[in-house]
Amino acid sequence: MASDPRHGQLDKLPVSRFRQSLPHALAALPSAQNLIRLWPQEVVPQLLALLWEGYDRLHSAKLSQVNVEDADIQLERSVTALLHDEIQMIIAERGGFAGFLLRHESWELETCELRPSRPPQYDLAFVWFENPLVQWPCEAKVLRTAGAVSEYAADVRNAFLTCIYAPFSNSGAMLGFLFQGEVSVTLERVSATLPAPLVPCPQHAARSHRISRHVREVPHGKTYPSQFECHHLILPLIVVRAR
Repeated sequence: MASDPRHGQLDKLPVSRFRQSLPHALAALPSAQNLIRLWPQEVVPQLLALLWEGYDRLHSAKLSQVNVEDADIQLERSVTALLHDEIQMIIAERGGFAGFLLRHESWELETCELRPSRPPQYDLAFVWFENPLVQWPCEAKVLRTAGAVSEYAADVRNAFLTCIYAPFSNSGAMLGFLFQGEVSVTLERVSATLPAPLVPCPQHAARSHRISRHVREVPHGKTYPSQFECHHLILPLIVVRAR
């Protein structure tokens, strides 16, 4: 096979060729100057309602019908994909357009390093239709037991609170898929491992839904929101045991 004459020359290309993504280039066009640059917080209650409604439908129609202990290969990815599909169906049933899209495993191109590193990737993200740089992310973690929250808390501290996640939003969500154990124990452990207390979400006071409020570390030279609300939704994966 003939060798490609371009082989080995990629690193010799000007670095400027790699300094912006396609969404960045589109957002910089003169015709895009009136685009929304920060996630509108008045939309957040709608997103949270969709997450809960999607979970309710997923649990009723699918999760409650199987023994999750026998179906836990790629469980986190599978549940988020199914939750994505349920929410998409809800949006479609209500007319199909809401000003935003929902993506499964969405890339965050704003905070990725220069080549060749892999960008951060959200498990789920609501993406503003006209400006895909503006995302409202949801990071999911399967919690094998009620107290196994170390990785969950690490995502809050190391990604959300450093602006690696949600650079263009002052809120986002953590979804804890609880495999077994009590929701109350999980919320207590999460609260104990974060630098801010958990408080009930007024719109979902009867749910396992809490909010922690933080001041983020904004990178030098950036104007990302420093005030941040993290929504914590603990979603049980009820195990149906074989008889």
